[in-house]
Amino acid sequence: ENDASYGCSIQKDMVNVTFADKDGEEKNIKVPVGMSMLEAVHENDIELEGTCEGSLACSTCHVIVMDMDYYNKLEDPNAEENNTA
Repeated sequence: ENDASYGCSIQKDMVNVTFADKDGEEKNIKVPVGMSMLEAVHENDIELEGTCEGSLACSTCHVIVMDMDYYNKLEDPNAEENNTA
């Protein structure tokens, strides 16, 4: 049993994620809970550069949570997440 492995989806809860590209084309995938969206993008051949390597520095990635139940479970953004400079 290897809880650190995202490839072992039997042991992980999965969530549905929809990625939309710049043309509005959507791709629906299942992502293990705890996986970053940047990791999910790269593992599913979705075109996204990820120049900041997940450091929240480039501000080119956007997440929209459509389900209000999940949105209300999110913590408030921290100072690093709010920094758009």
